[in-house]
Amino acid sequence: MHYIKKSFEGRGISEDEKFNLEKRLQEITDEFIEEIEALGKKKEEELMQI
Repeated sequence: MHYIKKSFEGRGISEDEKFNLEKRLQEITDEFIEEIEALGKKKEEELMQI
C-alpha cells in the first residue's frame, strides 16, 4: 500500500491505476483473511474432538 501511495505521489502511476491497485490489494487481503479464518475454524473443530 505504501508503494502504491508513493508511486502515485511521485507521478509514477495515474489515479486510475492507483485505484485499481488498491482494489486488487484489498481483494487479495480479503482472500487471505478468509483462508486464515477457515483454517482457524478447522483447527478449532479438531481441538474440540480431543
